[in-house]
Amino acid sequence: MSEFATELAVRAQEAIASLREAAASGDDYLVEVRVGELQSLARLADDNDVRLPQATEELARHGVPTEVPLPEGEPSPTGPIVLDAAEPAQRDALSG
Repeated sequence: MSEFATELAVRAQEAIASLREAAASGDDYLVEVRVGELQSLARLADDNDVRLPQATEELARHGVPTEVPLPEGEPSPTGPIVLDAAEPAQRDALSG
């Protein structure tokens, strides 16, 4: 494992430990901060072909969708995303 990959794994483990402590103590703000940190680490790892399965698993536990790239040329199994602007939750998400 490269030094870069090792550092990413260490930082992910630290963020996961802090995230679990924050969740156990009910600190919702710190949970959000640590989830964001894990997302950033996972994105950085993905951009550099480094696997961080522990970060992906932890994000999934907190309801954060993780993208799994489809093989080239494969259609999306769910098809296009259709938003219903009349649906309040989707309207709020669209308005920012």
